[in-house]
Amino acid sequence: MKNTAFITAMVLAAFGAHGAEPAACNEKKCDEGKKCPPCCCPANPEETLNVERVTLLAANGDPVAQFTLAWLTENGVNTPKDAEKANGMYAASLAGLEKAAAEGNGAACRALAHMYAEGKGVTKNPELAEKYAAMAKACADKAAAEAKAEKPAPAPADK
Repeated sequence: MKNTAFITAMVLAAFGAHGAEPAACNEKKCDEGKKCPPCCCPANPEETLNVERVTLLAANGDPVAQFTLAWLTENGVNTPKDAEKANGMYAASLAGLEKAAAEGNGAACRALAHMYAEGKGVTKNPELAEKYAAMAKACADKAAAEAKAEKPAPAPADK
C-alpha cells in the first residue's frame, strides 16, 4: 500500500474539519490487539478509512472525501481494487478540490499536491504539485498559529 500515512492524515483532517465524529472520539484510547471503534484513532488507521462513511461524505459533495474514496478504490482498502475506476474518481474530484483549496482547505491542497505529483486523474505536473504543497503548508501553519493564539500561556511554576 502506498503512502497510507499521508492519506490517513488527510482523512483525519477532513473528518475533523467536517465534524464527522464527536470530539470525545479523539480522546479514546485503543488497546493493542483490540479493534478500535470507527473513530479518529491513529492506532488503527484502517478503521479511520471507513468506506461507508467516506462514500456518504463523497456522495454529499465533499471533494476531499471524493479524493479519499478514489484512493481507497485505487489501493483496494476496504473495497475492491480498481485503478481505472479510481483514476476517473480522482478526475471527478478535481473541480471541487480546486474550489476548496482556493478557500483555504489544507486537506484539499494536500490532495491536489498528491494528484499532480503522481498524475492521478490529471496530467502529472510537478510545478502545480509544489504550488499545492506550499498552500497546504501555509494552511497548516495558519491553523497552528491560530491554535497557539487560543491557548493561554502556561502559568509560571512556583519554586
